[in-house]
Amino acid sequence: MSHHEEDRQTSDGQNKKKKHGLISAIFKLLTLGGLLLVLFKALSKGSKSSVSKTDKTDQ
Repeated sequence: MSHHEEDRQTSDGQNKKKKHGLISAIFKLLTLGGLLLVLFKALSKGSKSSVSKTDKTDQ
């Protein structure tokens, strides 16, 4: 009976590890997505500001 209990505990541990891995993977994806979004916004802002700067110099 004690052996059976041990098996159950190890399976629970594996399930927890799988869940933790999934959560960390999702968190990494969200972090990466956020960084890409910020980078994209900065790039679009930078191109807009550079365009307005060239417009001002032309005038």
